[in-house]
Amino acid sequence: MSREGFLEIGGQKIAYLERGRGAPVVFLHGLLDNRKLWDKVFHALPLSFFRRFQAITLNFPPYDGEFNLKTLPAILRKLFGQLDVPEVILAGYSLGSLVSLRFASLYPKQVKRLILISAPIATNVRAQALCRLRTRLKKGERIDKIEKILKGHPRLTKKIVGPTGFNYKLLTRGDVLGPLSACLNDLCDYDWQNGIKNITCPTLCLYGKKDIFLSLLGSRKLYPTITSVSIAAVEGNHFLPTGKAKEVASFIFDFLRDNDPG
Repeated sequence: MSREGFLEIGGQKIAYLERGRGAPVVFLHGLLDNRKLWDKVFHALPLSFFRRFQAITLNFPPYDGEFNLKTLPAILRKLFGQLDVPEVILAGYSLGSLVSLRFASLYPKQVKRLILISAPIATNVRAQALCRLRTRLKKGERIDKIEKILKGHPRLTKKIVGPTGFNYKLLTRGDVLGPLSACLNDLCDYDWQNGIKNITCPTLCLYGKKDIFLSLLGSRKLYPTITSVSIAAVEGNHFLPTGKAKEVASFIFDFLRDNDPG
């Protein structure tokens, strides 16, 4: 059984889709993605999952000064109220995982379980490279100049681009440049170490071994501040929900099976 429609917040219409019945699991997408990011994962999940859980996907509003990492948790809380889901399991990818972390820290009693996929926490050396890129963007430098700078600094390029590659041409688009710059600001400036101390629910952190934003070392430094956390890695890069959908689905199913919210 599935149902789709629109929610409204701040004059923005938010598309959502519900599938299954049971404990609500809200899947949050990444920056510049939409709720369809999770389609491959849903196809890989067994039908028994949807008999035990109500999977909910929704679109974030455009990332800008009004809708950002600081404000989205409170906005989500209002959307959950419209969906009549006072308690949720949160599964977030990339930006969605950061929003999930902040939501669980601000409203710990509302989050039963937490699943973080490819969370780009700025706790390792790659954060330095991201912050340098953020600085270039803030100065309004031309994108082709940024590309030349990055290609002229192999060590910096390696930290940002890594083995997965990076499409610099995306940065020439206005609808990409603004959200990316704003998100980098929030990512680099937020104190994640202290910002997640309130999280007490069972948590799964899943990342790709070739992820350019997250390392096992960074995870081990950050996530022990969460009371109950499991850290797992798969062969893959940052884009796990699309590139490794079967593996992601398996980890989600096993984690919720072993940590039944009741």
